[in-house]
Amino acid sequence: MLPFSKDNKQQVERKRHIGNDIVNIVFLDGSVEDMANFSPSFIKSQFTHVFALVSYLPEEDAYRLQVYSEETVPLFGPSLPCPPLFYNQEEFREFLLVKLINGEKATFNTPIFSQKRERTLDMLIKDLYQEHINDNRGTMLNRR
Repeated sequence: MLPFSKDNKQQVERKRHIGNDIVNIVFLDGSVEDMANFSPSFIKSQFTHVFALVSYLPEEDAYRLQVYSEETVPLFGPSLPCPPLFYNQEEFREFLLVKLINGEKATFNTPIFSQKRERTLDMLIKDLYQEHINDNRGTMLNRR
């Protein structure tokens, strides 16, 4: 379903949809053995730090979940049940959302993202300062 172009060797349009997300959910049709063959290295990205691998098991009417994260990502909850099977669709949906939101928050504490956040905040503060220091309306900022 992702855009494909015969003329584009690197498939930039496809990468734009996958490679710029911190967290990716991968739905896999197949067996538990097929899930074991998945590797996060299949999808190269500088941003993706967490993968949730979801598979529906029709014989058990359950969802199986595996979560992969880059080693720099701190541990985040909630912990997966053992075995990681979910028989209630609504409970699975809620668990998955909470797990992946927490995964994204945890990723912000990795060295790469904390440096980017610090740089962005620094730029925002400098912009605010420049905007208000040139404002000669006699505000409290100009009296300091």
